[in-house]
Amino acid sequence: MTSLRDQFLAELRETVDEWHAGDIDFAAFTASRDATWHAIRAAGTAVEVAVLQALRDQLPTGKPGVPTHLRLVIRVEAPAGAPTIRTQERKDDCNG
Repeated sequence: MTSLRDQFLAELRETVDEWHAGDIDFAAFTASRDATWHAIRAAGTAVEVAVLQALRDQLPTGKPGVPTHLRLVIRVEAPAGAPTIRTQERKDDCNG
């Protein structure tokens, strides 16, 4: 599962890099991203959860020095009986 997770993360990163470099247009970016997510979901819930967790772990959420209004929460909803990621909602005030 780890190799699949890493493969999908590399595909997503490559698509973003190609977009930022101007190598692909928005339509190609969207098609590539959608194809990758379709493949992630087809690989099964455990792989999807692993990819989402890896992406969430890359976010600055909760790291020292990150203003609370920039912190993100990702929720994963999976079919009954599948592994889940649980998060706690934050009710931070963006104005201070």
